[in-house]
Amino acid sequence: MRAAVEWLRRTISDDFTPAVGNLPRAAIALDEPRAPVLARPGNDTPASGFVLSTVRPVTSFLFGAVAAPAAVAPDAWEVEGDTVRLARLLGIDVPTDLQRTLGKPAAPGVLIGRVSRRAWIARVMYEHEEELLHVWLRLESARVDPHALELEIREYIDGDLADCRRLRLADVPLPARIRGRLGIKLPTLGRGIERTLSLYDRDGELLDQQVGFNFVESIHFSLTVNGSQGPEFTAGDGRPPAAVRERLNDLQRVENSYRSWLGRGARRRVISGRDATGHLRARLARARKELLVMDPYFGADHTDWSVLDRVSVPVRILTGWKAQRPPSPRPGVQARKWTAKKDPIPYHDRFYLWEESGLHVGTSPSGLTGNRAFRIDELAAPEVRVLKACFAEWWTDSRVAPL
Repeated sequence: MRAAVEWLRRTISDDFTPAVGNLPRAAIALDEPRAPVLARPGNDTPASGFVLSTVRPVTSFLFGAVAAPAAVAPDAWEVEGDTVRLARLLGIDVPTDLQRTLGKPAAPGVLIGRVSRRAWIARVMYEHEEELLHVWLRLESARVDPHALELEIREYIDGDLADCRRLRLADVPLPARIRGRLGIKLPTLGRGIERTLSLYDRDGELLDQQVGFNFVESIHFSLTVNGSQGPEFTAGDGRPPAAVRERLNDLQRVENSYRSWLGRGARRRVISGRDATGHLRARLARARKELLVMDPYFGADHTDWSVLDRVSVPVRILTGWKAQRPPSPRPGVQARKWTAKKDPIPYHDRFYLWEESGLHVGTSPSGLTGNRAFRIDELAAPEVRVLKACFAEWWTDSRVAPL
């Protein structure tokens, strides 16, 4: 970040870039932006035309030209006797050929922005054999929890909205380890559909969006040889356009698929008859900076401590007066217990909190075997902030003592 700030400062103040040195003199009259905007590759908006090759969405300010320039900037400039591509004048080697442009080229102006460092839609594919939409997400796992993401798909037929669904990624089986790339298969109405795909975080913020896109599903062509017209060939899906009966079947298929997804998600949240210890350990292994545990019965059973086996960050635990010390030392783990037996413990449910993420768990670790039904679910960021404030207050309460 420091290097980027220095690079930008020198470019603005000294007309100097690291790629080619001093820039040719140029000037343009610009309007002030009215608000920050979200530019996304592939979307048909004024700002999005500037970010075709970023892959990630960009939070930016768009300074539009007061008047159209007299001439369009060339693809390459002469700099000190050498021909230099326009992209290299900026010190960034990205394609600028017109073949990559979607829709009209961006109107003249200047865009200043910052690429996303959380999660974004990298690639979308349609497999007509499976009638599924393959969505590839990219994310910086240190900055976003994939369990906190949601995907929404809107499907249009002849310009009218035919179906809209939103899926929490916490409801689908996710890999134990996600290294920056995650593939999700979504049910879809199928062929001949225009779609809008949106990626949200759990608190409703839009992280990325691809608006109004289609797929090339088939190509029809014929050959003329010596003036004679040959037969028509079809590559891809050769079926005729879908009629009403097929669309009704598609809607029922999508409904059944989502019910199956949501049913599996419910079974991941409502635990009965199976051991959820491994699942909770895997979730806590994603904790960053510090893990806070609020559980009035944590440590009453010596096996409770094993749920922290994969945690790699410092841990602080608020528990009740029945808690016992761990059977062996646990570096980086602090625990305090409620000592006033006559006063009710001010926390009832079990919570695991880190950064802006957290889990609500309906039992202490000794009950994770599923002998009795309980619930595990994700906490929203506002809930995490409230619970952290409570934790800070009770951690220093006079009725609490080190375990």
